[in-house]
Amino acid sequence: MKVLHDAALRRWEDEPEWEDVLRDCGLFEDVHDRSFVTHDHVLDRAGILDNLRSVSWIASRDDREDVVARLGALLPEAEATYAIPNRANVIWARKR
Repeated sequence: MKVLHDAALRRWEDEPEWEDVLRDCGLFEDVHDRSFVTHDHVLDRAGILDNLRSVSWIASRDDREDVVARLGALLPEAEATYAIPNRANVIWARKR
């Protein structure tokens, strides 16, 4: 199984933490720390291609099947599975 986590999660390393944004804006009190709920969406080659068709920047294109075909050419035809990382951040606060 190929894991795509590192590249996907690295994109947000330099972004501010949402807890800090909520605390600093002054609109909320009792900002609670987040908890992570992680899940890998494991797909085979056909599942990856179906998933790509649903991504908004591809699904909205008139040439979406051409785009999916070009992306599919980058995936090996072998019996491989791929893990797409999903992570939910749960943050809650009370409005002042």
